[in-house]
Amino acid sequence: MTKTKDKVNQEAEQAVRAGKTQMQREAKMTYIKGNYLGDKPIDLPYAAGLPSSFFETISLQSRGVGFGSVAQAARNIYLATGIPVRINPDVELVPMPAAGGQGAGAAAAPAPTSKDANEPPTASVVPINNRLQVRLDFTGTLHAYVKEVANAAGVEWEYKDGAIYFYRLLTKTFNLSNISPGDVDLNDTMSKGGQASTGQTGAANSGSTGSFSSNASVGIRVAYSFWKSLKPMLESASSSLGKVTMNESTGVVTVTDTRDALNKIERIIQNETSVLGQQVIIDVRILRVNLDKTSEAGFDLSSVYKVLSADGIDNSGFNVTAPATRTTSLAGNLTFSMNNPLSRFNGSKFVVQGLNQFGTVVGDSSTSVITTNRVPAMTGSFKTVGFLAQTVSVPSTVAGGTSTPGLLPGSITTGSFLRILPTIRENNTILINMSVDISDLVDIGSASTGSGSSLQQIQWANTTGTKSIGNLLLNQEESMVIVGSSGENATARTNNGIGGASTSVANTQSLFVVIVTPRILKSL
Repeated sequence: MTKTKDKVNQEAEQAVRAGKTQMQREAKMTYIKGNYLGDKPIDLPYAAGLPSSFFETISLQSRGVGFGSVAQAARNIYLATGIPVRINPDVELVPMPAAGGQGAGAAAAPAPTSKDANEPPTASVVPINNRLQVRLDFTGTLHAYVKEVANAAGVEWEYKDGAIYFYRLLTKTFNLSNISPGDVDLNDTMSKGGQASTGQTGAANSGSTGSFSSNASVGIRVAYSFWKSLKPMLESASSSLGKVTMNESTGVVTVTDTRDALNKIERIIQNETSVLGQQVIIDVRILRVNLDKTSEAGFDLSSVYKVLSADGIDNSGFNVTAPATRTTSLAGNLTFSMNNPLSRFNGSKFVVQGLNQFGTVVGDSSTSVITTNRVPAMTGSFKTVGFLAQTVSVPSTVAGGTSTPGLLPGSITTGSFLRILPTIRENNTILINMSVDISDLVDIGSASTGSGSSLQQIQWANTTGTKSIGNLLLNQEESMVIVGSSGENATARTNNGIGGASTSVANTQSLFVVIVTPRILKSL
């Protein structure tokens, strides 16, 4: 007995309700009262926006010709469906094959005929009408046939404004906001040099001069442009029909090319912007130390003279008194006592007094330098001191008056300067090319000659400093400590005598300690 239609519908509704109940029990479905808005849009397939006529069956029959051009296929579509078909002029163009016989676009150019086999190509494109690669006999939906025509000819298609469009080239705009405009030009050097001249010597009619000079320098020179380097990369991925236009001022790249070439170019741009868009923050701490080191040492030579006496040298009536020691009461004593009666040093002692007093930290500065991958950044802390560079004679403005000395100012800038160029590697380690330049003003020297209106005086700045250029390879949150010396002054006092010697040496030295810690921030 056949079930009625109402009976079938009732059983179907019961099965649906049972299924929903089961899914609720298994926590696979949740009912929400009211409207539900998802947080992520879902792109519908392109076919979802096409009219229903694209999914109706059509039958196309040619007159004895199985294959033809895109134009012939477009005419047959219009005759069968009444939908207008537009063909862009670029459909008639085909990219020329690249070097080595590999084509850069979706389709290859035809082989030359016997007429032009020995002639070089004179154009980068050839007509496609003579290439009959589109199937003209077809039975199926319009949507399937349009896709087949596009794939066979290596072109694109779309439906808009009530018509079907065939085209080969697309235009896409990319925004390269992660790449800074301009060129990077970095020149960081250290140099030294000197020269001397003996002047001129000799008789009235003869003479000789001598001179010597020496110069040396070492450093790093970097010059590159992201934009100038990017364009050849994009052009190498484009087809012979493609065109790349770059606007550095707005950070926009516009590409017109086939879809395959556009996909390659898009991957290159995404990779470049991803690499260059990584931000780096480098924490730098600079400690400056004035190291005042005073070393004192003394020794008593009575043991030596004891040895001479034991060896049979007569030193009767010969008294030895050591001079007053230069060591202070803060010096420690290290005493070697010889208690062996058979030792020639028995009864003598050798005393060494030593002292090392060190200075303290006089400067502590911290800074954070933020930049992007492979873009240099600089920071500094400095001060400028003025001095009298020169006195010059200024003529009097009154007739018969005397000239007055004029003053010419000068200035000197000292401090700490830091330059950093980070490179983020694939494993997120950071290669840092860094330059540290630290200088201090020691004093202002001066010299003068003459007096009154003929007085001439100059001043100059005596400075001391250090500069270091190097490469550091660090992990994130890993610190590197760099220690260097920026200058040293030493003074010494000694007392020497036949009975002993002592010395006091004061050594003043400036040191710096640089602590570098890099971190990678979230990409832009």
